[in-house]
Amino acid sequence: MENEQQTNQSILEFLNYFDNEWLKSNDGWYEGLQLYTPSTNNALEAINKTIKADGTFRGRLVLSRFLTIASNIVNNWSIERDTSSIN
Repeated sequence: MENEQQTNQSILEFLNYFDNEWLKSNDGWYEGLQLYTPSTNNALEAINKTIKADGTFRGRLVLSRFLTIASNIVNNWSIERDTSSIN
């Protein structure tokens, strides 16, 4: 009986954590947020394509080289960003 109560308490604690950390603090993270609208990850795939094409040239890199390239990509994006754009 005590083990079952402990399990139930653990489940309630997890649900409370999930509600606070994901549903309340990261509003809109889940796909079902907007009903009747198409759901795609095209923007994410476009970023991935850019990273592969411009940065890594589709090759596997050692971590130190990847981090250098990733830093350069982010730096270039921040310089090239159009601040008047809504994106």
